Amino acid sequence: MPGGSEFEEGGKMELREAFVSRKNRFRLLERGLELAGFAPGSRLLEAGCATGEGTAHMAGLGYTSLTAVDIDASAIEKASLRAPGCTFFCADARELPFSDGAFDGIISEAAFSVIDGKERAAAQYARVLASGGRLLLDDFAVDGGDGAAGAPGVPCLDGVQSMERYRSLFEAAGFSCVYEKEEYGEYVGIAMSLGRAYGVPPAEAGRYVVSAFGRDGYVADFFAHTKLTYCQMIFEKK
Repeated sequence: MPGGSEFEEGGKMELREAFVSRKNRFRLLERGLELAGFAPGSRLLEAGCATGEGTAHMAGLGYTSLTAVDIDASAIEKASLRAPGCTFFCADARELPFSDGAFDGIISEAAFSVIDGKERAAAQYARVLASGGRLLLDDFAVDGGDGAAGAPGVPCLDGVQSMERYRSLFEAAGFSCVYEKEEYGEYVGIAMSLGRAYGVPPAEAGRYVVSAFGRDGYVADFFAHTKLTYCQMIFEKK
């Protein structure tokens, strides 16, 4: 196993590659777009687009009025090359550079969990959504409880919440939850992809990543008390 600093140099990219290259990568996203009722002509915002794999896929499905943001300028540069027909901004989800009611829908895929200051981001999502607009959230989650959890400093696990906590955050921002489902099978698929990438059993993928990022002190406690999973939730602005 590589040491913490050695892993961190390329580890985040390896994690991203393992995440985006997994089998049936867009199954959940496609279903969520349909469940949320997002028509191809809808004014959509992808919050946390990373390097644009999901953006490009949605554009290929006919979602042509698609704007995407990410706080990482280098990721935005790659995303703009991957999906040249979409509009990209390097922006913080907690301070979106858009007018009130600018969008009919927001998509957040494995992005909200890593935001520090989730209350601010949720308030911004509510602000830029038109009345009755919907937010599609696909993300990592922990099983049960209303408090915060996570392994600080580890991508995707830093700031991960329970579905109950996600719901309360968005309800406080003026949303109502219209759909929610635990998607443990999606988490298993991600773990299998990580296992292949790192040459470890899928059941040990999470522990490996936390340890490799130099957070060994969190491993025993985090995995002793936490069941990681994945979820799909849809919120509607009241």
